[in-house]
Amino acid sequence: MAACALAAGHDLPVESYLDLVALGTVADLAPLRGENRALVRSGPLQKVSTTFIENEVGWGRSHRFGFGFPNERAFKVAERLGLYTAVDSVVRICWPARAASDPSLIWRELAAGGRFSAAESGAIDACWQVMAAAFADAVLGVRDAAWLAYRYLERPHVEYELMLVQQRAGGEPLGVIVVREHETHLEVLDMVGAPAHFGALVDVARDRAWARGRPRVELWLTRSQLHRLAGADLDAAEVHDMGITVPANVHTPGPPVEELRDRWFLLGGDADFT
Repeated sequence: MAACALAAGHDLPVESYLDLVALGTVADLAPLRGENRALVRSGPLQKVSTTFIENEVGWGRSHRFGFGFPNERAFKVAERLGLYTAVDSVVRICWPARAASDPSLIWRELAAGGRFSAAESGAIDACWQVMAAAFADAVLGVRDAAWLAYRYLERPHVEYELMLVQQRAGGEPLGVIVVREHETHLEVLDMVGAPAHFGALVDVARDRAWARGRPRVELWLTRSQLHRLAGADLDAAEVHDMGITVPANVHTPGPPVEELRDRWFLLGGDADFT
């Protein structure tokens, strides 16, 4: 998972958030059949994981926080080794596709030439500033134009569609949405804007899915942040547990776990495998 800066959710100024680093080391090693004893506290997996965390994560190290998307089994291994504790979980939200329900909404594709124009970067950054202010009580990764370009435009082998959504009558932009098309659905990877406009962004995604013959829209979100989608027609949605835990490091001194629990705003785009 790529490192990113944080914008909210801690008493330190934004400039103090150097990086985040993925807490994924315990999920990236598979023992040979019959060799599960390597997962004990004194085994090689424990040594590799603790060495990584002790060098990289916590106060006085390169990265203040770590986060990731381990499945339940991987998380339990790390928990048993005394490395992680749970601070949230991830759910998958599914809406049926439908034709545009609000004719006043319009959207336009961003970065048609493979990079943002100056005007597009300005519009994205304006949406980001509004979002950052609205999430002062949360832990939120930076979502400015520079980050979106790095995460989505510069990633090889995967095509994303980035759209700027606004009112038809020439109003200010409502937000930016990033989607990825799959055979069975349209996936929302990211949203940038005030939470009050997330419903409009989801409406645009549902309309795009309808136009492309995809039956549904899917979005990953940390469970604690479901209330941010209050305007997104949740009555029509299905919410599914994914068996994915959001971990926090407890092996080295760092920000208190209670300052992170139920405060992460994570979407599918925060995972590097999506």
